[in-house]
Amino acid sequence: MIDRCSQEAYDSRKAQNKNEHDQLSILNVFRKSSEPLTAREAFEIAVADGLSIDFNGVRSKITELCENEGLLEKYDKKHDPVSDKKVNRWRVKTESKKIITDFFLSQTA
Repeated sequence: MIDRCSQEAYDSRKAQNKNEHDQLSILNVFRKSSEPLTAREAFEIAVADGLSIDFNGVRSKITELCENEGLLEKYDKKHDPVSDKKVNRWRVKTESKKIITDFFLSQTA
């Protein structure tokens, strides 16, 4: 039987791994796109690619990748027909593109 502290450590590490996986998956959506994306567009692509994440999860990953990791940047605003509001579009930072592309290529090699 696993003691409580070990179970908490396991659960914490599992959640951290899922967070890192989701971040990489969302980053890959932006990397593969030739155009900046809204959060909704990124969500739709991620779901089509088989990622199990909700819309708010995508929004939080974009925030993490922009503010914490410095890999995404705001590009401009675009009208979102679902919310009928102008929303931000995001893109991979120009100076980060080569590093990110090299990373994803090394993962498939």
